[in-house]
Amino acid sequence: LCLIIMTHVTTSRADTEWTDMSLTIHPDMEKMDFLPCPSMERLSEQYDTSLQVTNVSVSTHIGTHMDAAAHALADGMTIDEYAVDRGISSAAIASVDVGSKEPIQVDDVIETGPSFDESDGLIIHTGWEKKAGNETYADHPYFTTELARWITDRQFDWVGIDFLTPDRPPELRPDKFDYPVHTELLNGDVVIIENLTNIGTFETDQIEVAALPVKLADCDGAPMRVAGRPEK
Repeated sequence: LCLIIMTHVTTSRADTEWTDMSLTIHPDMEKMDFLPCPSMERLSEQYDTSLQVTNVSVSTHIGTHMDAAAHALADGMTIDEYAVDRGISSAAIASVDVGSKEPIQVDDVIETGPSFDESDGLIIHTGWEKKAGNETYADHPYFTTELARWITDRQFDWVGIDFLTPDRPPELRPDKFDYPVHTELLNGDVVIIENLTNIGTFETDQIEVAALPVKLADCDGAPMRVAGRPEK
């Protein structure tokens, strides 16, 4: 007598679906004050040529984007020089409790609890993503240089944030500000992904991420689409 017991394990769509972690680019979106607004101009309409074509003008550092080393280093790699899979990896989410214009310390990240040893990327989640589209989005927290050094020492491939920049907001910058956090991270071969969103929708602190910047020749960064899902 042979008895075969078969089990069927179901996986819900919520466990396998990709979540969009990118901001939508539009003319009125949040950005650093010195950057021009994105613009979109119709070059042709369907009723004229049967094909609609749009010309888009956008800075390399607006919306969800990746900073290449050339952003801060004179001899740094440009965005087109990175391997296509640089942003396709596992990532640990560190959800920190921090307020407006406050520094994020090393202990703030360590105490959040995820395992950092098995992740190629690190996402610092502050909840600032909820302020996107509001003027308070500019009053973001920032990394200490000690945190930037801790990240490079752990040799992450990339670090992602849900706010404008890991460096201090403009109001807190001294004269001749030299962007020490950007410099530390990019000099340590840690690329930076800025303006992530929907991080708070994950019920786990370990996710898979697919982050693909536009391949722009000789550029210091590029807009990108980022998607994430819980690690299997």
